[in-house]
Formats: sequence, structure tokens, C-alpha cells
Amino acid sequence: MPPKPSPAPRQGPRAQRTATRHEREARRQRAVVLLTAATVGLAVFAMLVGLAYDQLWVPSRPVARVGDATLTNADYWTERRRDHARTITQNLAFASFGPEFAAQFLGDIGRLDAEVDQLRTAEVDETVVARWVERQTLRQAATREFGVAVDDGAVAQAFMSLYGEAFDPTPDLTSPVPPLPEPTAVATAVLSATVVPGTPTATLPPTATLPPTATLPPTATLPPTATLPPTATALPDAALTREAKVLDTIFNAYLDQLAQIDSLRQPNLTIDDFRAALHDQFADQALTDVVQARLVPDEGFVVSEQPRQLRTRQIALRVDPAATDREAAFVARLADAETVRAELDAGADFATLARERSDDTRSREDGGTVAAFDWSGATDGGEQIDPAYLEVARGLEAGAISAPFRTTFGWHIVQVVERVVDERPAQLRTARTTAFEAWIAEQRDRTPVERIPAQSPTPTAEPTGTAAPLPTVDLAAPPSPTPLPSPTPLPLEGVTATPTGD
Repeated sequence: MPPKPSPAPRQGPRAQRTATRHEREARRQRAVVLLTAATVGLAVFAMLVGLAYDQLWVPSRPVARVGDATLTNADYWTERRRDHARTITQNLAFASFGPEFAAQFLGDIGRLDAEVDQLRTAEVDETVVARWVERQTLRQAATREFGVAVDDGAVAQAFMSLYGEAFDPTPDLTSPVPPLPEPTAVATAVLSATVVPGTPTATLPPTATLPPTATLPPTATLPPTATLPPTATALPDAALTREAKVLDTIFNAYLDQLAQIDSLRQPNLTIDDFRAALHDQFADQALTDVVQARLVPDEGFVVSEQPRQLRTRQIALRVDPAATDREAAFVARLADAETVRAELDAGADFATLARERSDDTRSREDGGTVAAFDWSGATDGGEQIDPAYLEVARGLEAGAISAPFRTTFGWHIVQVVERVVDERPAQLRTARTTAFEAWIAEQRDRTPVERIPAQSPTPTAEPTGTAAPLPTVDLAAPPSPTPLPSPTPLPLEGVTATPTGD
């Protein structure tokens, strides 16, 4: 018979206690491992959630909507980067006017570059959002109303017309296309607009966005006469070639300015930022030109003979407003006015007589020249010409001299020096600008706009009725009263002045 297996040795109480202790230790270690793993897992999960929030959820949050277009946080940050790139480009261009401007504009480039790194944490700039809304309104309305788009060649032409002279003054690339061609030529040659059959499906290229014109920083201002010189319009292919060269010049100038601040400083903008920013800006301009040409076609445009501005001079014979009998005072001065008119008929020089005989202290030293005014009588200085004076001036040809006529100021003899009538191209530009402003205002009313979160509307003053009229030009300004001399103080009795000095 096979031997029976030996029974397992019986464990004593000590062995049992040791085994129990080992099991508890193992369980404790497993719990520690599980707890540590859970803690690490939660930390990783929280980190991933935070990363997803910061990199995915926050950038995708909407800031505003216009029609079917949405501006997300990421889009808004891109808009801000491009706005800085445009401002830097503008500063570089203005610096080319000379050393007196260079320090002012170039010195601001370092600050603008540093701000780019803080755009994500900065408060939303409502001005940037408003400009995006305006841009989308134009893009969508142009597509909806006309089905038009602009190509890269048209954008490059607009770009070179402003910045070509500052960064690449290359001659002999001018376009033979006239400045104001027929609407079809505008669409196909000058601005290369494409009419897309079926306007509801017509869309602008994704890159043809429409940011506003770059603005100068608050402290950077140019004298009123300092403007960028215009450049002759280049042919589309030539403009595209020059555009690439100019972009390199602009970007390298930006890098040079940063290197002068710190040779190790890394730029916060790329050449692609500049390329997209400037393309967007001039796509706006080219698209606006297309829409204007559609609103007011060249063909059939009627030139107006009505002057844009009237330039006159006068001899004024003032009637005292404080006279007891005003009618008698007017009658008495009419004889003086007729005498002056007779001298003019006899060949007297108008300017000379104005200096000698006019009572209007504002105009007589300048030969009687009155501030120029438009057809409605408004001057550039925000004043209004007297209605009687305006009526007489409107009815005179250039060089003609009026008979004496009456206003509330007294009697006047007027000569029209010039009736400024714009040439056809200027009239067409003005008509197109006026029509575009009315059209875009209508499109703003038609286009749904949503700000996220909704903004409290800026309180506006309640309308008070008709706008206040402009102040009337004083056509017979009296001389300013001569100030009385300051009285010489009398010496005090019994007090002797003590000489000063050594």
C-alpha cells in the first residue's frame, strides 16, 4: 500500500499571528498604492480638464455674432494681433517722413510688440469688436446684395497705392486703366471683382476679411499736413510682386527696431501676421470701391454745375444795432453804400476800398475776404452765412459785384471771387462716398448683431427736437474796445521810495 501523505504540520498561535500581520500589511500597501494612483489620476484629470478649458473651451467661446459669422475668443486674439501689426506698419511708414517723426513713431514699436504677449489676459477691447462687426456687415451685405469678391491682385494694388512709396518707390509700373472707369471695368480690371452667378451662394474668399484701418496710438500724432504720399496704381501682377518685397521690408524693419531695444529679444509677431493683417485691411478698401462703383455707376453719372464752395469778399457798412430808429439808420447808410458802389463802377479796386471803407473788422484787413462757405451757407469753421448774403452770393457769377443789399448787420456790397465746381472725377467720388455711407447704414439696420455676453447699452441723451442752428457769421464786426490804461498808483504821502540795487 502506498504510504499515506503526512498531515500538514499544525501551526501554532505565533505562526497564525505572523500570517495575519503580513496579510494586513499587504492590504495596507495595496490601499496606499490605490490611493496614490487615484490621487495621481485625479491630478492628471484635473490638469487635462484645465488644459482643455484653457486651450479648447476658452478659445472657442463666442464673443459676438453678425449674421452667420461668429467671433470667438481665438478669432478676437487674432484680430488684436493683426491690429498691432497694422499699427506697427503705419508707424514705420510715418517714420519715413524724416527724423523729426522717426523718434516718435519708432519708439512705440517695442511697446506694441510687448502688448501682443498679453492679449489673452487683457480685457476685451470693444472698439476691436465693433470694427469686426462693421467688417462682417460689409462683407455679408456685399455678397448678399451684389455677389462680389476681390482677388489678391486688387488687394495688392490697394496696398501698394498707400505703402509703395514709403517702402519700395519703384517707378514705371503704372496701370493704363483710368482712375474712374466704367463699372464693368472697375469690376474686372481695376478691382478684379468677380460677379458670382446666384448671389445667395456667392461668398468672399476666407482670407478676404475686412478689419478697420489701423489707428495710431494716442500719443502718436502727425501735423495736419503730413500724409502718406499716394503711389500710382500698379498693374495687378506687378503689384503682387512688389507686395511680397514690401512685406519683407516691413518685417525686417520691425525686427531691426526690436534688436535696437534688445539684441536677444524675440518678436511676438510673425511675417504671416503682417501679411494677413495688411491683406485684410486692403481687402476692405478694394471691396468698398467695388460696392461704391455698383451703387453709383460711371455710365450715366450727371455732372452738377452747382458749386461745392463759394469764395467771396465784401464791403460792409454797419448800422448801429442800438440805434433808436433803426429804419432811419439804414436809410442814412444806404447813401454811403451807393457811393461805394459808384466808386467800384468807376474802376476802384475792391480790396483797396474794403480796407478803407468796410466796417467789418474781421474781413477788411484781408481785402474784405469772408470765410468760404458751401451751397447751404455753412463755413468750414462751423458758422452759418446770413441768408440774405447767401442768396445774393449764389446768384452772382465769378468776378461779379452785387448792388448794395441789406442784412441785419447793415448794408453790404459783395463780389464773388470764385465758384468752386469740382471736376467730374471728384464729383463722382463724392457721390459714391455719400451713396456708400447711406447704403452701409441701411445694411447695419438689416444685419442681426449679437454681443456675447450682452453689453449694457451706452445711455444716449433724449432728442430735444431740431438740432441747434449754427452760429451766424458776424458780417459787420465792430472793433474791439480799446482797454483803458492801468492807472499809475500815486505815491503815498510822506513815504520816500528807497532806491534798489548796489
